Amino acid sequence: LGGRSGHLEQILERATEIKKSGHEVFFTSIGHTFPAEIPRKQRSRSVMHVISQGWNKDDYKGQRPGSDDLMIVFGMPTYPAARSQFARENGVHLIMLSTEKPTDREPDEYDTDRFLWLETPWPLEDGAIEIPGYDIKVLPVTGFMNGALFWALALELYTRTNG
Repeated sequence: LGGRSGHLEQILERATEIKKSGHEVFFTSIGHTFPAEIPRKQRSRSVMHVISQGWNKDDYKGQRPGSDDLMIVFGMPTYPAARSQFARENGVHLIMLSTEKPTDREPDEYDTDRFLWLETPWPLEDGAIEIPGYDIKVLPVTGFMNGALFWALALELYTRTNG
């Protein structure tokens, strides 16, 4: 998170508190590739349940967070308002990483006891590398940074809750 190690500590503190209170921690990443690279059979065998980006949709059939569980969303640069609204309506604790602020879209205010938004340092356009003659930048930051952040978070959360 570009020198924002305090952000990871905030996530870990909340996730540890939720796990120790007997509730579950869920994770998804809205971005390119990750978390699709985690084998399906391993997605609920770790300290966090890794679930689909569409966890807030009515037709979603997989496991999803319930009241007092924690949902961690490593996002794209734009703020995913619909996921935030779903979490608020269902009593889910939510940690959201994005470049765009929640108040850039909605809500005007949010409950900081159940909701934590952390700003990511990458640009809204997401791509990192220019290729001459190609119309957009490639190698999206969310594709590799969200993966690195997830594994760091999973290891440390495992250590804090199983050690």
